[in-house]
Amino acid sequence: MRLEKEDQALLNPLCLMTAKPAIYVANVDEKGFENNRLLDSVREYAAKEGAPVVAICAALEAEIADLSDEDKKVFSPMWP
Repeated sequence: MRLEKEDQALLNPLCLMTAKPAIYVANVDEKGFENNRLLDSVREYAAKEGAPVVAICAALEAEIADLSDEDKKVFSPMWP
């Protein structure tokens, strides 16, 4: 629901979860980032709310997490 700025200011101190913006995260397999009808469905649903969608591959992230610190540097230059 859209609120006037004054009304929004009254509700802000309540920190209502329902007033927070949404983001959708879709867990796909390694080959599921393109031509994936389920991911497309999530994107369509999120678009109706104006919400972003982030597609991740949790299995791949778990594999990376199990690597040695030296090997992790290959995937992220920000790794300490």
